[in-house]
Amino acid sequence: MTVVGNGEDHWLNDEWWDVTAESNSMNEIAKRVYEITYHNIPKNNNYIVKFVANHSYADHWGSATDEFIAESGVEFNSAYFGENIRFNVPYDCADVTLKLDLTNFNYSSKLGAVAKVTVTDTTNNDNPATENISAQSLSRAVEAVDSVQTADLNGLVPNEDYIIATVKSASEKDVLSDDNLLYITQTAADENGCVSLNYLPKEETENSVIVYYGANIKNAEVTIEPIYYNENEQQADYSVSYGGKVLTKDIDYTISIDENVTELGNYSVKITGIGGYCGTKYVTFSVALKAGDVDGDGFVDINDVTALQTYLSKIDNMSYYQKNSADVTKDNVIDINDATMIQRYCAELCMIS
Repeated sequence: MTVVGNGEDHWLNDEWWDVTAESNSMNEIAKRVYEITYHNIPKNNNYIVKFVANHSYADHWGSATDEFIAESGVEFNSAYFGENIRFNVPYDCADVTLKLDLTNFNYSSKLGAVAKVTVTDTTNNDNPATENISAQSLSRAVEAVDSVQTADLNGLVPNEDYIIATVKSASEKDVLSDDNLLYITQTAADENGCVSLNYLPKEETENSVIVYYGANIKNAEVTIEPIYYNENEQQADYSVSYGGKVLTKDIDYTISIDENVTELGNYSVKITGIGGYCGTKYVTFSVALKAGDVDGDGFVDINDVTALQTYLSKIDNMSYYQKNSADVTKDNVIDINDATMIQRYCAELCMIS
């Protein structure tokens, strides 16, 4: 049994939805009970996982709905061919234990799997997290007037408040420790996104660095247009905005995304602030079947009625995605009413949303 998900920044050993990753193989702690623990996982409100058997999506378990968020330490029913399991890490640093119990799972009914996510706070209070701090080298003209130094920062978010510090090194685990900190202040960028500093560091050093945090990309709004399966490669159309301003890729942020997608399923996106922005934001998008497109060919027509009637006659089965597409009446029941509604749509007598 293997865990897959949006693996970056220590999560899932940096393996991004890789079903073959041996590093994410779970330990069988009892017959048909699997478990794995990850250490030093940073704070984030959008961790995503699924459980796959035999390094293949042919058998996998997730959550019953895409909106489900697992509560730490609480067992929940894990759905066969289910949606992504989401959970939050509210601590600066944590251990995360994932458990899948298939003791009572029945392959005929596809029911009985139980999962649990346990998040344990391992934060060292003597080393506060600095995940929201961006760093840039301090290029400055030092004026030897009473040891006061000057520095200009550009490319910040106009009128945004920042905490700005000068430190000996930006690579220290505790960037703002007393030993590393030379100067700190809070100020706002001007209307052009600039801050000019006149400051007196507590000691002289040749290679000081400015660190700042304030405009966190976690607060950005990310919009991804819906993508419906049509058997062809499609490109994800997205936009990122902050405070009503549309941000520019590779200037305000970088993005890790499968821009060209084909297969049905869920895809994860990582957005990292650069320039005047800091922090990281995770979002997901899906490639799904259009409502009524039961046969998955990208069109809603009489062939979909036939596919649904074949399923209702128990001649053929349908995948999880087909079932979602077939339930056009949105009553969580797939029956003749759905087939009738698709027929009415084909005759242009109703709409399907």
